[in-house]
Amino acid sequence: MWVIAEHKANIITDGTLEAISAGKFISNQFNEELSVVILGNELSALSQSLSNTTVDNIYLLENPLLMQYTSDAYISCLIPLIKQQQPSLILIPSTCLG
Repeated sequence: MWVIAEHKANIITDGTLEAISAGKFISNQFNEELSVVILGNELSALSQSLSNTTVDNIYLLENPLLMQYTSDAYISCLIPLIKQQQPSLILIPSTCLG
């Protein structure tokens, strides 16, 4: 199970934290790991901020082309990882950011 993280100004959004909480509840019910995927550029600080949460894995997809959200760029980066890891469920915060 995955949560696609949303961030603004190098801060993980509340919507992402809520999705992580819901994802952890669901993943525990199915005895699965919960992973968070963060897309963007220069993300090490964001990854560290999630290290105190209950997620099992953090995937960083870094590229200067991902600095600004565009659905085409995000999808192009996510498809290979989705095919490789085959998550059972993907949770995405629903906000005006993307």
